[in-house]
Parts: sequence; structure tokens; C-alpha cells
Amino acid sequence: MKIAIVIPNTTMSEAAMAERRAFLVANAAPDVELVLWRNDGGPASIETEAERDEAGIEILRNLKTRDLADIDAVIPWCAADPGLLALRQSLGVPVVGPLMAACHAASLAGERFGLVMPAGSRKLNRLRIESYGFGDKLTSVRQVDTPVLELRADLDRTLIRLGEEANAAEAEGADCIVLGCMALFGLAPRIATGIPVIDPALAALNMARPWCGLAFPIQFEIDGRCGGEFHARQPASRDARLPAWLCRADGHQGSASRYRYRRSPRRDGRACRRKWFR
Repeated sequence: MKIAIVIPNTTMSEAAMAERRAFLVANAAPDVELVLWRNDGGPASIETEAERDEAGIEILRNLKTRDLADIDAVIPWCAADPGLLALRQSLGVPVVGPLMAACHAASLAGERFGLVMPAGSRKLNRLRIESYGFGDKLTSVRQVDTPVLELRADLDRTLIRLGEEANAAEAEGADCIVLGCMALFGLAPRIATGIPVIDPALAALNMARPWCGLAFPIQFEIDGRCGGEFHARQPASRDARLPAWLCRADGHQGSASRYRYRRSPRRDGRACRRKWFR
């Protein structure tokens, strides 16, 4: 399978991109091929909601100009998950948000987790995690006082601060830590703490592969409008078929026996089909 990593940081050097690619390749499954694409426009780093929104637009614009026929999944390289809903609505492949993936991994590693992030808005990151459905599992959002672009300038100091905040989160009841920045890739095993630390880069990478292998249809709906679809690769059933509007371009139809359908009103008074698992 082939995964596209989109770098929203416009000033990231080729050497820095190569370092990230080497880390991902070393931790990817043997059958996974990785490509890294950098945005031509947008912010140098993402520390505010304005920068996050701008980066999300630029990621979508970047991908709209590329041929995604051989791409199986997309990962935006930012733990603020820029443009996540828009990308899922617009693209026909799974889009894995690193923060969302890390929260899922943390919910498996422990009962409650803390987020440790660089300089930025702790409140907005808490609201983002709550919107993912993990609000009751989040103990606290803690912060190291270092801007994103300076996190790897002095790794020893960064590791010390991360360890301090991780231990403070543990004292508040966390039994797992989520790192809230992709610039911290590869540092999780080196943080001096007694509880597991989730690297969002690895969480996203290792969640993309099984997601593609689950083979079930995914359709995202925002404000009542149907968006991009990721279609199942499952055998057709003789007694039940997916309706034509859920068929792949090659005419494949998967079994519809696992799904139920209803029509829900849209804001403009028209109807849009929605589905859910039984």
C-alpha cells in the first residue's frame, strides 16, 4: 500500500523531510510505500487556530493538484489534524489525523491520558480532543514553553521538559501520555517517565494500514452533504447489493446486509441518504 504524508510547514528543509521519511520508513510495515509532499503555501509552523485552518486549506489545495489514483491513505503531518474533516469529505481515501489516532491508541494503552504539547492553545487542544469523544479520558493538557520550530534545536532540554510535564500529568491521574506535536517524532522512548508515551506520527502511520484493510464503506457527511467515499472491496451478495450510488467506478457492489439506510433532510430542503452499522 502507498501512504502520502503531507507536510504543511512551508519552510521545512529537504534534510528535515528526509529525516522524517527515514524515521517513518524504519517503522513502517515492509509492504508500505511512503511519499512526502510539502505545501507550497501556508504557515511556517502551526501554533494557532488561524495557522491550522490556513494549513488545512493548503493541504487540500496541494492534494487537489495531484493524481491520487495509487494512494491508499493520507496523513497530514501535524498533530492539530489540520483540514481533517474537509480532507475526508473531499478525498476518496482514508485520511488519518495524527492526534485522533494517538487518542485512540492512548485509550487502548490506559484508562486516562494526558496531552503534552509545545507552545500553543491548551484550551483549543482540549476542545479538539473532546470533539473526538475522548474528553472523559483526558486528565489534563500540559505544555512545554518552546515554539514548534525550536523543539529539536536543543533536544536535551526538550526531553527534560517533556519528562517534567509527563510526570506532572501522571500525578494528575494519567496512565498514558500523548505527544501533541509531530516535531517530537522519535522522542517518545527517550522521555524519562514511568508511563507509556504515544508518538502521534507512529499512531497515524500504524492506523492507516489496518484502516485500509478493514474493507468497509466509509462516507463522510458534513452539513447534510455527502462527501468522498472509501468503497469496500468485499464480494457481492446474491440477496443484497449496495445501491448504485455507493458502487465503485468499476461497477463493484458489496454486500449491503450490514447496513441500514434512511433519508435525512438537508438544510436546503432536499434529502440525503445516510447509513450506519447495525
